[in-house]
Amino acid sequence: MEKGTVESPIMVLPKELMFEILFRDESSNPLELMRVSKLWKSLVLDPYFVEKHMKKSFIDIAFLFAKAMKPWNAFRSQHFIQKEEEVVDKEEGAIEEEKVEEEEERVVDEEKEAIEEEKTVDEEKEKFEKLAKGVVIVLNNDLATLSSIKGKMEALNVEMEVQPMEDRIKRLRSFVLVYIKSTTSSSSCSH
Repeated sequence: MEKGTVESPIMVLPKELMFEILFRDESSNPLELMRVSKLWKSLVLDPYFVEKHMKKSFIDIAFLFAKAMKPWNAFRSQHFIQKEEEVVDKEEGAIEEEKVEEEEERVVDEEKEAIEEEKTVDEEKEKFEKLAKGVVIVLNNDLATLSSIKGKMEALNVEMEVQPMEDRIKRLRSFVLVYIKSTTSSSSCSH
């Protein structure tokens, strides 16, 4: 008698479907998708996907920043009783939030301009790569500022939850660096 072997059915999705699944993923860390599919490399080269992910990340970071600033704002309102100081503090808090929002909008606007201004695919990739390098610089500055704020909060014994925001910024920075590396290697291969 022959022994029957049972093969496990492995289902292979069409490339178009897999690409669409990866594109629609709402993960805050798309680098995790690298382990799931070989198609991830083609996705990370898609400027539309990168732009969408960066916008979502900046919105998440701004939300986490506002959430993290609540203890600081509560601390300031408890310790500054005079009306003039309260007005100044509220304005400073609003200015800080506006700066974050303006920076986010500026980066998003630059991304949009970078994509709209370029006419050829090569020029678009080059412009987006330059913008991505600028985003890495901004994210590094954000991490330094966050570290400074965190140090001040610890010195004042104010608990501030900055770790989720710090992690999110680091993941976005890693994603952008992978994008830059991928675009650089793909452009060198095509020449």
